[in-house]
Amino acid sequence: MRKLCLIGVSLLALSCARTATAADLAVAAPIPVPVWSWTGLYVGSHIGEAWAFKNWESADGFFGPAGPFGAAFIPFSARGTSSGVFGGMQAGFNLQNGPLVWGIELEGATADLDGNARCALAFYVCNSRIDYMGTLTGRVGFAFDHVLLYARGGGAYAHDDYQMTANVITNAFTGSDNRFGWTLGGGVEYAFSPAWSAKLEYDYLDLGSEGTSFTDQFGNQSTISIEQQIHRVKAGVNYRFDWGAPLVARY
Repeated sequence: MRKLCLIGVSLLALSCARTATAADLAVAAPIPVPVWSWTGLYVGSHIGEAWAFKNWESADGFFGPAGPFGAAFIPFSARGTSSGVFGGMQAGFNLQNGPLVWGIELEGATADLDGNARCALAFYVCNSRIDYMGTLTGRVGFAFDHVLLYARGGGAYAHDDYQMTANVITNAFTGSDNRFGWTLGGGVEYAFSPAWSAKLEYDYLDLGSEGTSFTDQFGNQSTISIEQQIHRVKAGVNYRFDWGAPLVARY
């Protein structure tokens, strides 16, 4: 009887020891923490304000009908500004490797940037309006978990409508063009949920100098050389698909 009691006590002590050891291991085992990843496809929208600078550099052609300009060349130098708001959508893809984030982004926006300048010896008022802008850029950034600092650069596009009205004769010239150039910019993006992020960004667009054809109501034509740059500041939000999966587990 004594031996059976000793055997029972021993088994009970061994069972308690094993339970305590398992509990200690369960408490001591580290819990993996997922590392935030910016990798994934995203879509979003943005809104902002922009300022465009235009240099009306030179003109040739007929500024009639039989007006003070005749068919002769006239000095045309003028500088004007356009300003207003814009808004649109963007889509892109990011790939994160360590703290570095690489990506590509396509963006389009409608705009309402109006402005004017005195031109052609101050006989005309040159009005301009940008109604659409777009960019296709690469992005490179440095991630601090939920915060991404990035730079972007690539191609830029804008559509302009123009009108020249005279204050000494009753004719008006109109024209429009599609302008292509390059852009550089940068910003900061913050992920405030597993799928959503918000960003603040500045961009510079240089659309170069090119000739634009103008025609008045009498059929008279002129080609005017216009140089254009755009500065813009925007805020936006992105929704990322399949976002939140960790790159690696960190302990």
